[in-house]
Amino acid sequence: MSPITSAFRKRSLSPAQLRKKALRSASSIPSSYTVEAICALPHPVPTHALASSFCMTHLLTGSDDGYIRDYDIFSAVNGKNFLSAPQRSHSGVVEGTMKSGQLRFWWENPILPIPDVSTLDRTSLKEEDAALSPVYSLAMHSDALWTLAGTDVCV
Repeated sequence: MSPITSAFRKRSLSPAQLRKKALRSASSIPSSYTVEAICALPHPVPTHALASSFCMTHLLTGSDDGYIRDYDIFSAVNGKNFLSAPQRSHSGVVEGTMKSGQLRFWWENPILPIPDVSTLDRTSLKEEDAALSPVYSLAMHSDALWTLAGTDVCV
């Protein structure tokens, strides 16, 4: 095969593109929609930002407490874990059962203090001194390869 023809060969589809193609080809356009909640993600503080991978395998939430949480929506919807009584009360679910979101992992959104330039020393920057900053925006790659978080703190 010549280098010219190999350059024009079509690349194989990424996992997100395969899921997107399967979702688009299997659906038809309905005349109306009904939204029914089947899963809840209770948070202890207000949530300001959401981001997801294209196929919704990762759903990120950014909250006032300075944490970014990654939920597995498919495990939550297809799993057997239900909200506890305090979680139902917090979510506003009065009657019935609702499935609980499956938390994959979480990480902090720290803001390191700005050291004095005249006495700049790497030992002066300690992780314990980092305060958590509320997350006000999130962006995620369609295949969940990277995530960016934004805050209201200017440095």
